[in-house]
Amino acid sequence: MGDLDANGTPDLIVTHTNEPVAVLRNETVIPNWLSVQLVGRTSPRSGIGAKLTIVTGSNQQMGYLKGGGSYLSTSSRIQLFGLGSATLVERIEVLWPTGRTSTLANVPTCQRLLMIEEVQGEVSQP
Repeated sequence: MGDLDANGTPDLIVTHTNEPVAVLRNETVIPNWLSVQLVGRTSPRSGIGAKLTIVTGSNQQMGYLKGGGSYLSTSSRIQLFGLGSATLVERIEVLWPTGRTSTLANVPTCQRLLMIEEVQGEVSQP
């Protein structure tokens, strides 16, 4: 499972023994969405173990990055959030497995976002 066409909806790829692969594209149109990919630097690079919190108005959604999947398969670790009529994400908070947090504010919707864990003591470049 993953958002193959970057439209905010999950698509599926199914494999069958001795049969062709099936790609099931989700063509549902949703008005506002956000996808978040995490990259750990001190935490696991894949972001496994992180907790994401997305706040839009009075609504809050959470996502957890976990490992594993099924026998000989896996899904995308990019987290998808449907946002309904919200056109701005007020806050994104990531609680990394190390216990550190990262926060972004006022994030536009309908985009893929890459969040990279900050390393303590590192000076940000402009």
